[in-house]
Amino acid sequence: MEKTQLSITPELLFHKICEVQSMLENPKVEKGLWDIHDVADYCGLSYNHTYTNIVSDPRFPAPVDIQGKDGGKAKRLFVREEVITFFTKYKKKKNRA
Repeated sequence: MEKTQLSITPELLFHKICEVQSMLENPKVEKGLWDIHDVADYCGLSYNHTYTNIVSDPRFPAPVDIQGKDGGKAKRLFVREEVITFFTKYKKKKNRA
């Protein structure tokens, strides 16, 4: 077996360091709470369909009970893990013949 050597140029090394620096400065944070748009994006459906048919399903997880900024009604937020568990639990089973 012959080993191939990877030649690393200073330009390539600098480019990779810049990528790492960018990732450290702007980390991707997974949100723990999802709004209806996040739920719609997750399941690949429109906002309207998700609001009307998915979130209104009595089996769907209840939203988190928090107040809005002004003490009023907050937008409906759902715990991410509960939403994912809901879709996993209620997915259709494959018919095996």
